[in-house]
Amino acid sequence: MSRLFAGIPIPKDIAAQIRMSLELKKWNLPKARWLEDSDLHITLCFLGETSAEDCDELRERLRKASLSESFHYSIDTFGTFPHWQSAKILWAGSSKPPPTKLLNLSQNIRKIVGDLGLFFDDKALLPHVTLARFQKPWKPASFDRESST
Repeated sequence: MSRLFAGIPIPKDIAAQIRMSLELKKWNLPKARWLEDSDLHITLCFLGETSAEDCDELRERLRKASLSESFHYSIDTFGTFPHWQSAKILWAGSSKPPPTKLLNLSQNIRKIVGDLGLFFDDKALLPHVTLARFQKPWKPASFDRESST
């Protein structure tokens, strides 16, 4: 079983800008496990644990649904999952609604996943870039969510 998601890779220059913004904030993030820049992506659909057989079939179908047009997505805020009082994941995202092209791609992905009979998190789309995970929930005293990117 693999922990699976569908997403769009982040270009290296954008990853560097996100990192610089984080460094400027000088947050004290105890025991954060940071993702490598090469692993950063905009998450469009989270599936959770998925079998290898299902992964192969899904990968093939998703290739056919890939995004061929460019879009603009501003990363201007930070957030946490599941919530601010007990953070397990730190992410970067946009305070603006997702672009239509991104929404359409996410809907196409969710349809493909559903057609295969696979589970996925069906909450409203919150495109985000996961930056770090915390082994123990992080309880920030204060957290400035605004970014400079």
